[in-house]
Amino acid sequence: MSFELDQEEGEYLVRLARRAIEAGLSSSDAPDLGEAPEKLRVPCGVFVTLNEVDGGSDRLRGCIGFPFPV
Repeated sequence: MSFELDQEEGEYLVRLARRAIEAGLSSSDAPDLGEAPEKLRVPCGVFVTLNEVDGGSDRLRGCIGFPFPV
């Protein structure tokens, strides 16, 4: 199975991840997924990696995910 994203879908997911992290840190409601493109509503695995950019180098901050839909 192949799952590829275009630039717009990737940007949407980055914004969504940021909003979800901010909501979790501030104890506010999770982001609304109402505007999510239909393609992104298909159950699948997901993996997120967080990096800290310091000057010209990246440093791994953490990662989490599941290879299969849960």
